[in-house]
Amino acid sequence: TKKISYTLYKPRKYQFKSTRFKTRSEQEIKKCEKELLSLEERIREVDSQVHHLQHISVTTATDERMQLRKLQINATDLKDLANRLCNGLVKKRMEMNTTKTLAFIFGLNIQNRSSDGVFVYHCGRLIKMYEKVGQANKKILYCRGVVGIVDIPSIVLETTHNKQSFVDEKEYHFLLKNMGEYMRQYWTDTGIEHYVQEFWETYGMKICLII
Repeated sequence: TKKISYTLYKPRKYQFKSTRFKTRSEQEIKKCEKELLSLEERIREVDSQVHHLQHISVTTATDERMQLRKLQINATDLKDLANRLCNGLVKKRMEMNTTKTLAFIFGLNIQNRSSDGVFVYHCGRLIKMYEKVGQANKKILYCRGVVGIVDIPSIVLETTHNKQSFVDEKEYHFLLKNMGEYMRQYWTDTGIEHYVQEFWETYGMKICLII
């Protein structure tokens, strides 16, 4: 993402905050709850075995004492793991309702105006490129040449198995919609809209479209 942003003219960063992205957290919570239930069942089974061996007074045979000791160690390890899962579950539930912050970077591709749109990364991996947002009409020059970049952390969105899209399309389109709004804000902030024809002609690109 850094390499692309360095090639852009007039790059600008915006902070986008939202509490909308909850699907990923909800999935993680359900997965954690399922693992915890399974773990608690295993703990009950091991505790039952330990209780049984203790009540039949197995204290003489070496093999049986070793078996009891292994079960006790296993029970302790499982309970430690369950405690860690419980703490993680509490954290995930808190994260679900926290505000997620994403950095939107926009800039102008003065080398090739037609190669515009949004580059979407997920944990540093490129997932989508040249996604068209913020352009109400492709036949006009509004927001033409603008490139957007966003790197989405795993807590916000989950990718599909082939790493070419996102599982929750609704939240992904919500993200693109907001990137479109920020792209229009960037277009206004740069002030190019007031001299768009002169700007592109400066870089040798003729204007044949109606603004």
